[in-house]
Formats: sequence, C-alpha cells, structure tokens
Amino acid sequence: MVACGIDCGSEAVKIVLLKDGGFSWTSLQYGERTTKETAEKGFQYLLEREKIVCSDVRYIISTGVGRKSVEFSKESVSEILCLAKGANFICPNLKCAVDVGARNINVVKCSGGKVLKFLTNSRCASGTGMFLKMASGILGLKMEELDQLSLQSRDSCELQSTCAVFAESEIISLIHEGKKIEDIVKGIMLAIANRIYGFLFEIGAEEPVFLSGGLGRIKSVKILLEGKLGKKVIVPENPLIVNALGAALIAKERSQ
Repeated sequence: MVACGIDCGSEAVKIVLLKDGGFSWTSLQYGERTTKETAEKGFQYLLEREKIVCSDVRYIISTGVGRKSVEFSKESVSEILCLAKGANFICPNLKCAVDVGARNINVVKCSGGKVLKFLTNSRCASGTGMFLKMASGILGLKMEELDQLSLQSRDSCELQSTCAVFAESEIISLIHEGKKIEDIVKGIMLAIANRIYGFLFEIGAEEPVFLSGGLGRIKSVKILLEGKLGKKVIVPENPLIVNALGAALIAKERSQ
C-alpha cells in the first residue's frame, strides 16, 4: 500500500511517498509554476522514480498554505497536525516540535503524535526564513555563508527589533558603523533564536525540542536556541520534509 503527503509551503512543494515501512521524497521550488502545477510535476516525477503508477497510491493528503490547490488529493489537513505526526515518527515520545518555514513559525506540544497545544506566528514574518532572506539580500551573502559567519563570531550585535522592516534599518546602520559582518550575522541569528524561544517558552516546551523547516538547516540557530533553552534541540536529517511525511502518515491511517 502506498500513501502520499504533499506539503505546499510558501516557496516550495515537498512530497513524500510512504510504502512498505519506508519512504521516498522530492522537493520542488515553484519558479514560474503555480502551486497546482508544481505539485503535479513533483508527484509525477516521484511516481516515475519509484516505478509505480497513480492507481497504486491509495490515499493522498495535502497540507501547507497552498494545500487547497492540490486538486488530486483526497483531503487537506492543517500543517499543525502533520508536524506533530511527522516529528513523532522521526523522534518517538517527542514532547514539543517547532517548524520554521519561509513565512511561518508553528509550535506544537504533543504526545504520541497527537497535538495537545499549538501556537503560530499569525502572519508576522519575523524570525522566519523571509527574515533571514531579507538579511541575506542586504549583506549580499547566501544563507550557507550567513550560517558559517555566525559560527565564526566571538560577539554579536544585538538587534533591538525582530520586525523585518525595522531590523532591515538596524542592519544597514550596523554596517555603516563598521561592525564586523560576522557579529552582525550572529545578531541576526540570535534575533531568530529569540523569536522561536518566545513561542517555546509560552507553550511550556519540554525536552527534547524538535526543530524542522528550512531554518532547521541553519546550524547557528540550533546552537543559539539550545543556549537559550538550556535543552537539547533535535534536528532531523532532512528538516524540510517533516510536514509532508506527517501528511503521508495520516494518509496511510485514513486509507486503512
């Protein structure tokens, strides 16, 4: 039996096929394509790669901000439910998971893959991938370069605001003041970690804390967040696909 989960985020579609106890996945940036076109292209690519046909897939669930655009899915499910399910599959007995994507921060307190409580950032992009992308554009550096610079810093330039608009002005001012680039970057990463920490503190995070989404790939954010929490933060091998995996697991349950 094959089940499928499709996570339509703000910048990319992630697709997971679950079969025989294992899973395969792919991720596609939108580019010039619509969400619908990208999901269809990624789904067909994965079917061909795994040498199966559409009729082999018993159930498809879509999630993410663009989930309603996936017309070939059986149903759509909130990313909160998918986050809890996917994170618990990777890290059994998990108590708290946070997913930081391009525009959203979702935090869930969970037990056995079931949501007990959740928080979200309510459309404010501070502390998200867009916040880091803004900083990347100002400094003329790639995301990976920002991460490496932050790890090299021995100090940090604290940003007074996590609002992307005000933080942009602060970053430009720090550059004009002649502050070291690595210290500015560490300040940016610290602002992101502080934003995530605020959600985790509010929800009453328990160890271990699970971090997924695009910012899960930024090592310096993980390190700074662990310092703030005084708790271990677990980042999966591929933090991008956790919600899609959760959707596939729910699809498997619904098909039985």
